Amino acid sequence: MRRLVITLAAVLAAYACAPLVLGTETAADLFAPLAREYVREQVPVLASFTARDWSHRAGGAVLLLAGLQQLSGLRRWHRAIGRLYAALVSVMSIGGAWMAVTAPFSPAETLPALVFAGLLEGFVILGIAAARAGRLAEHRRWMERSYAVALGPLLVRVVHIILTTGMSEREAMAPAFWIGWTLRHLVLEARR
Repeated sequence: MRRLVITLAAVLAAYACAPLVLGTETAADLFAPLAREYVREQVPVLASFTARDWSHRAGGAVLLLAGLQQLSGLRRWHRAIGRLYAALVSVMSIGGAWMAVTAPFSPAETLPALVFAGLLEGFVILGIAAARAGRLAEHRRWMERSYAVALGPLLVRVVHIILTTGMSEREAMAPAFWIGWTLRHLVLEARR
C-alpha cells in the first residue's frame, strides 16, 4: 500500500507541476488527449491567475512530498514538516475553494470542491488537536485522512477520463469529484 501511495503522490506532483516546468502551452498539448475541452477552456482560465495557479500547483506538490515524509515514520523532522504541511493545507484549502467559486469548469464541481477543501482543513485541525492532547494514534488517523484528500485530485482526473467515455467533460466533472475523493477514503477506511 505504501508503494501505491508514493506512486500516486509522485504522479500527482508531476501532473501538478507540469505547467510550471514545461510551460502552460506545452503541458496543455501533453494533456489535451485526456481532456480536450478542459485543456482548451479551463487551463487558460487557471493560468490567467498566475500567482494562484503557481501557488496551488507548487504548494500542492510540496504538500504531497511533506505528507509522504510524515507518513514515512521519520521522527526527527516530524514537527517542523508537520507545521509546513498544516500551513500548506490551509493555503490549498483556501485556494481550492477560491478556484471552485471563481473559476469552475462546471458549476456542479463547486459544491464537491468546497466540501473536500473543508475536509482537508478540518482533518488537519482535528489531527493537531489530537496530537496536542497526546492522542497520537488518533492524530495519525486524522492526518492520514487529510492526506487521502490531498491525493484525491489524481483519482478525480482518472475518474473524469473514464466518465467522459459516456458523457461530456462538463457533465463528468462533478461525479468525478465525488467519486475520486470518496473512493480514496473508502480504501483508507477499509484498510483499518
